[in-house]
Amino acid sequence: MKKLLQSLFILMFIAGTARSQSRTITGTVTGKDDGLPVPGVSVKIIGTQMGTSTNERGEYSISAPESAAAIEFYSLGHVKITKFIGLSTVINITLTADAAQLGEVVVTGYSGQKKSTITGAVSSISGKSIENLPVPNLSNLLQGQAAGVQVTSMNGAPGQGAFVRLRGVGSLAAGSDPLFVVDGTVVDAKVYNAINANDIEQISILKDASSSAIYGARGANGVVLISTKKGKLNEPKFTYSVQYTEQSRINDNYKLMTPDQALQYEYDLGFSNRFMTAFMRNNGYANLQAIPGDKLTEQWNSLNANGADWQKEILRTAPQVRNQVSLSGADDKFNYYLSLEHLDQDGIVIGTKFKRTGGRLNVTYKAKEWLSIGVNSNFSAFRIDAQRDRYSPQNAYYVAMRTNPYEPVYNKDGSYNLTYSGFPVLEAIKNNPEFNNTNAAFGSLFVEANPIKGLKLKSQMGLNFYDYTREFYIKPGSYLDQISGDKAAPGTKTDNGTRLFNYAWANTAHYEMTISEDHHLDFLLGSEFTKNDAKSYFLSSKGFANPDLTTQNNSSVPLTTSTGREQWSLFSLFFKPSYNYQEKYFVDFSIRRDGSSRFGQDNQYGTFYSAGLAWNVTKENFMADVEVINDLKFRASIGTSGNFNIGNYNALPLYGYGSYGGGSALRPIQVGSDHLAWEKQKAFSTGIDFVMFDSRLTGSIDYYTQVREDLLQLVPVPSTVGFTSQLKNMGTMKNAGYEFSLDYKFIRTHDWRFSAGGNLSFNKNRITKLTGKSNESIPQPDGYTTLAVGRPYANFFLTKSAGVDPANGNALYYDLAGNVTNKFGSYAVALAGKSATPTYYGGANVQLGYKNFTLSAIAAFSGGNYIYNAIYATQVSDGSSVGLRLAQDALDYWKTPGQLSKNPKPVKGNTDFQDTDRFLQKGDYVRLRDVTLTYSVPKGILQKTGFIQAVNLYVTGHNLLTYRPYYKGDPEVGIGSTETDPTNPVNGTPYVNGIYSLYSYPNYKSWTVGLNMTF
Repeated sequence: MKKLLQSLFILMFIAGTARSQSRTITGTVTGKDDGLPVPGVSVKIIGTQMGTSTNERGEYSISAPESAAAIEFYSLGHVKITKFIGLSTVINITLTADAAQLGEVVVTGYSGQKKSTITGAVSSISGKSIENLPVPNLSNLLQGQAAGVQVTSMNGAPGQGAFVRLRGVGSLAAGSDPLFVVDGTVVDAKVYNAINANDIEQISILKDASSSAIYGARGANGVVLISTKKGKLNEPKFTYSVQYTEQSRINDNYKLMTPDQALQYEYDLGFSNRFMTAFMRNNGYANLQAIPGDKLTEQWNSLNANGADWQKEILRTAPQVRNQVSLSGADDKFNYYLSLEHLDQDGIVIGTKFKRTGGRLNVTYKAKEWLSIGVNSNFSAFRIDAQRDRYSPQNAYYVAMRTNPYEPVYNKDGSYNLTYSGFPVLEAIKNNPEFNNTNAAFGSLFVEANPIKGLKLKSQMGLNFYDYTREFYIKPGSYLDQISGDKAAPGTKTDNGTRLFNYAWANTAHYEMTISEDHHLDFLLGSEFTKNDAKSYFLSSKGFANPDLTTQNNSSVPLTTSTGREQWSLFSLFFKPSYNYQEKYFVDFSIRRDGSSRFGQDNQYGTFYSAGLAWNVTKENFMADVEVINDLKFRASIGTSGNFNIGNYNALPLYGYGSYGGGSALRPIQVGSDHLAWEKQKAFSTGIDFVMFDSRLTGSIDYYTQVREDLLQLVPVPSTVGFTSQLKNMGTMKNAGYEFSLDYKFIRTHDWRFSAGGNLSFNKNRITKLTGKSNESIPQPDGYTTLAVGRPYANFFLTKSAGVDPANGNALYYDLAGNVTNKFGSYAVALAGKSATPTYYGGANVQLGYKNFTLSAIAAFSGGNYIYNAIYATQVSDGSSVGLRLAQDALDYWKTPGQLSKNPKPVKGNTDFQDTDRFLQKGDYVRLRDVTLTYSVPKGILQKTGFIQAVNLYVTGHNLLTYRPYYKGDPEVGIGSTETDPTNPVNGTPYVNGIYSLYSYPNYKSWTVGLNMTF
């Protein structure tokens, strides 16, 4: 009995040992069609939780228990393969393409759709192409990534976004931004800063009517659909990533005057700066020319010795640190993805900063085989430390660029130097802080049921919450308080903010059926109700006895107290049937009916439609022997969509209370219109998608026309009405263009990988109608452009320069008759072919890999537009800005009769210096957007740890090089803060970007090092 027990114990020990033993299985996965390695293939040991994926060279390594019987290989678009393991330790696999699955991941609005069945123009961007880039704002990441998408950075301030335009400028006054939708929920532009790019799985960009018309009144400017990450079945993952970035200002391509050049220039013009004025007064000199040469040199040397490099004082190399963790996975019941992120970005201008802490939670629970419930949520808190903008002496960047180096930061007594502006900006940064805090959350709750085969019912509640607060404090005793405050109640505080709550309840029924294996039908029916409620407040007070207690209740004198509330709602019904025959011929329709609270009672409802056709030529029998073409599809679409981006109450006659005769009185403040309606767009698009040369070459070619009718404008009205203008639907604008996109895999062997691609878009914009008058031209409030029939949007409207009179150095101009004159007058004309709207733009990318190293790069370009270079104009200025820091180009001026010169003879305090096309410069540029070198630690090494799946180390350079042959400065001209431009009276958004340069926050270049680890 004892031996029997011993034997049983030994057998149990051996069995237990056998179960605990494991072996490593390795191999390579290649494609059947081309024999090339297939990266990203999911590899799983059946019956266990063990899984991994292939690397860039198609290699994998996985630990399997001795008891494991089979291993599974799966990649989207390929047939799943299961292999018995047996005694094998090396298993190589060849995957076969599964045509039935290709393109299933493309999201096209309220549903997913196989790419091969799409009839519209849809561009897709993989989340992998934008993750880990050192750009905090989502909108900036789209630059150069897809055809038809033009992205211009607003400026380089921390937390600032970008202008995104799909197929040109969409509206004169009601905004051109596309609609952003995250996991089915429309998100406001205010929360773009809350989105972490590393959470994104895919971006789909809907550009034509067939794809965007399903969004009706909100789809005219195009739609950007963002799908965030989910867990993968039996692949639990924990990831950690960290990156460190150093940012610095992008250098100008021209030089500013040195201190000696500036002082000599001032001397030549007879201008005495305040230091020289004090020197002359103290030493009895009547003017600069009366100072002996040695004394003059001595004084100049003294100024230079005591001066400062203001760019070094105000601009800096700024760090950015980003940390993120994520946890994801899935089983038969749960699918989960959780991420947390913290980002801390210092701005390249002192006193500016952006901090963000946020996360994402995506969970789906399969309660029954036919029923799922889930949540997709994003939450974030961020703070922006900001500054003033444009030509304000409180704008530190403006001061850095305009202060001569002979100006010291501090006076000899230690006080701040007031500089030429009479304002100590460095003291203001310290004592007058301005910052804003935002708490944002958005997401959706959904229930999805499949009661019968082919039918999917879904109810989703989308939510947006946005809480914005801003504080601006003028410290008691600060210089700004001394010159603008109240001595009896020192110190001023302003608090303002907005709290927005938005919900959208969408219900859809999606039914798919197949008849006789050849006829495929798809029906989508839905409704959506959206409600938006925004509350705002503004508080200001003065008199802070304790400068460290800055809340409003610690002030002694209240100044302003106001609150506001605005609401809008939108109700929609939509229907989209689709049909295809043998996945060869495709046709789909959509119709949507929208009702909006924003428009007049005569036009509160609008109906929008689309129709699309496609033909997959490669399914035809006559293509069977054409081996060079793997896939070829022709498509075309027509349709309409709308734009309802106007103020919430523009259609209503509004009244406000004011004082009259010592009492309160009601007065009209806005003329209403029952006929006010949304802008309508009619669009046509046709294109070709192709795959060739054993799937090495993929590409598309598109042509489109878009006509926007009933454009919203402020139209002059008779003065007897009591107002100068009224908002009306008048005007038509057309965009037409071509788009090209190509990608080619040149090399993909076991060790080497090389691919390249790019996209190019051409767009022609024309205003075809304004108020109905022929040859109409309406100068715009920006002072540089006009709206003119037959010309593009933002066509420049300036006096034409005729150069410099060689006899006397005077500036010359063309009058309206085309004659040359030296007298400046009202000679502004619409300049043919000179608009702020680009006519071409795009991007290019390349990727080179060798074993575990990958080098990738992307460049973005834009051109065909002009920019009024206001910065450069003030730095030349022909003597009108003498005393400020100027460009060395200002030294190239007329000096002697007969001389041909670039600039007129400068005159101290020149009052004749005017805006002309002399400073109108081409905005063409090419920018090396991102370059990344990545090293992936071999899986064989990581396998030995038993718990690390992947480690990637990378270095990224951002905005490293810019080719700008015509423009002086940075040609990616966006906009500054909300005080930069006149705001659009229709919906409060700024005018078109890129019209003129400003002393707005500069764009930056950067270097980043990063680490990603997966467990």
